[in-house]
Amino acid sequence: MSACANLQEWIDFPLLSELTKQIPDIPIYINPAPYAGALGEVHFGRSKSVDHLVYVTSSWGLSVGVYNNGELFTGTTGTAGRLGHSTIHMNGKKCSCGSRGCWEMYASIKALYDLLESTPQQLSFTEIVDSLHAGDSKVTSAVHELGHYQGIGLANVINAYNPRVICIGGLLALLGPKLINSIWNTLNEMIPERFLRNVEIYCSDLGELGVAHGGVSMVIGQLSNTIIHYSLLE
Repeated sequence: MSACANLQEWIDFPLLSELTKQIPDIPIYINPAPYAGALGEVHFGRSKSVDHLVYVTSSWGLSVGVYNNGELFTGTTGTAGRLGHSTIHMNGKKCSCGSRGCWEMYASIKALYDLLESTPQQLSFTEIVDSLHAGDSKVTSAVHELGHYQGIGLANVINAYNPRVICIGGLLALLGPKLINSIWNTLNEMIPERFLRNVEIYCSDLGELGVAHGGVSMVIGQLSNTIIHYSLLE
């Protein structure tokens, strides 16, 4: 199960213990959405044979999951990958985290709506995607700018992690080739070609269901341990 750190009212809420109280007989596992998305892509997506993958996702904010040699990189306390809150503009827009110029303020779904001067209530994401495919100039321009800022952030990701694959997941994946082309335009300006030579960047075929697929893969991964545990109890 994944949890969203952008919901301020959920900060310090003991989600795992509260869920366990409600369902005491079922093991519950909680992981951030990008971790689940990375696992979903590795087990069910296009990167089944990849050892080094960075998964970038946005439902509103922006976060990253890093998969390396069969394991997720989670950090000391399990919060690694909060690169949506890395600074790409020192005196930029105020972010919900309290800082300014965070990557997610320029390259997330929220940023796309800001560029379109709209909200999900006024304009559904499906309508945005349909307009993009139809060649709407305003939407195309907004996605191009979004891709530019995605590229700035991904330049940091490439320099930091040297991934074989960067997978764009979540709602961002539905923006397709126009987003990827813009990302590459920026990366080619920022990083020497030799460091990009072996990098593949693509939009996940799993789209917004990548995290759900990751949840399934986490359950499957725990099945053997659970079966052994209950066998020993019998």
